[in-house]
Amino acid sequence: MIEVNFSTQTEVTVGNISQYTHHFLKINDLTLPDVFEVNFSHSGMTVTMCQRIGRTYNTTSVIPVPDYLMTATGTITATFEGYTIHIPIIAASKPAKYDITPQNDTDPDQAMIGEALRYNDNVRDVYQNGTSVVDANHVAQITVPENTSDLNNDSGFVSAVFDSINDETGVFKIGDFIAEWGIVTITPVNGEGTEQITFENEFSFIPLIQCTFAESDGSLKTVAAINATTTGFEAWMNVDVDAARNIRWLAIGKG
Repeated sequence: MIEVNFSTQTEVTVGNISQYTHHFLKINDLTLPDVFEVNFSHSGMTVTMCQRIGRTYNTTSVIPVPDYLMTATGTITATFEGYTIHIPIIAASKPAKYDITPQNDTDPDQAMIGEALRYNDNVRDVYQNGTSVVDANHVAQITVPENTSDLNNDSGFVSAVFDSINDETGVFKIGDFIAEWGIVTITPVNGEGTEQITFENEFSFIPLIQCTFAESDGSLKTVAAINATTTGFEAWMNVDVDAARNIRWLAIGKG
């Protein structure tokens, strides 16, 4: 764990750190969001962007340093929320058996480390050639859920989205990723009805949209998203009985 103190500064450098070690940045003197994006770069590697998610617990924030960046000497730079941390990496011998899975120990911060990892298992690293990849240790930890009820066992990234859905309407944003959801009441005429939905954020391209009836009875037939654009869509439904119905919707895409 690397302790970082900013005091009144916005840019700091921490002590020299050896290659092939596992580290988290621990920040105690900043007021940061509960969840925030951190961008990493490395002076000795052709990494164009490497992202991780920082988590804040009471007054302490924890940021995992990507293991991949710890394999080369140079300086790792982390930027977030208007702050910058420089981490000089010094040469060290590679262990005969290099295990990049963080070690279980009695560190009192271990609970925070585990929670931070849960939000980072499937965050992408984008390298010079534009290929999206995930560090090998993250791939090994990913468990694909077989049922909706198993979402708490998924990559962590999806769980972060669903953990934030506490209201019938809302927005979740992290980097370029946007998820918006809501509920709308439609009163059909002659079995059909539509309602225009306008997104709070404009997407870069037409997002994936899911609609579903918010109740269940024998007169419900079909619900769908039609005439979708980057700024909204029409919620459409077909029923046997003309009565007001609630439709829930979810849109996911790139902002």
